[in-house]
Amino acid sequence: MLALMRTAWIINRRLLLQFSPWLLVYLGVVVFGQCDGDSLKMSLSLTFFATLITVIVTLQGLLLPVEDFILSLPISRAQVVGAKYLSSLLGMAAGFALPLLTGLLAHLLAPSHVHAFSAEALSIGGLAALGLAFGVFLFLPFIYQFGPTRGFTCFSLTLVAAFAACLAWKGRWGCTKALLDFGSHMLESRPFAFTVIAGVSVFGVLSLLFSIWTYRHMVAIGGHPLSFSNIRSALARSVSLRPQKF
Repeated sequence: MLALMRTAWIINRRLLLQFSPWLLVYLGVVVFGQCDGDSLKMSLSLTFFATLITVIVTLQGLLLPVEDFILSLPISRAQVVGAKYLSSLLGMAAGFALPLLTGLLAHLLAPSHVHAFSAEALSIGGLAALGLAFGVFLFLPFIYQFGPTRGFTCFSLTLVAAFAACLAWKGRWGCTKALLDFGSHMLESRPFAFTVIAGVSVFGVLSLLFSIWTYRHMVAIGGHPLSFSNIRSALARSVSLRPQKF
């Protein structure tokens, strides 16, 4: 699994080098946002940068035609899936750590001009990290169940459907208030925060186990029983076997 992660790191490193000018500019924006000491602005800039890195690392390599080669190596399918999960989480951690280290260095060099990240900004960043981890755990099973292209489409449609259902149920302001109340409760109540963290962790383990299970069936002979092609074939067989009326 470590060899797979090193291979993924080589690919991601090249992509990150291509984005490096923009990343450097954005790190400058992060430092500039610390000048006025606005906690909300700090947390938003931190979250946006971490989200960008997480998306790059998670999506990198999904559409490359290397699956047949990887599966021909002496590695298990569980290692393939586990490497993707771990790489995504490490990418998310790096996305949060890099702006924090840059901001800390800027504060040490110019403490009178650049404020340190406040406890409130760090708390909001931790809440965003929990949301990003939940998004990764929700996204990857779609990829291993339906494949990269269909999986991304099904994941997007699921998000749109969930968003539309929430709007139809609570309305725009009701959904906004519910999110704000949830975030405030997370930041103010430690028992509730620990409960949510434990829930996301359990969901992550279940997501990993499901992805391993479905990926083993997906690459098995005959394909996954829940794949679109097998479902269409089963329906076609049932229609062909139905007795004809004359």
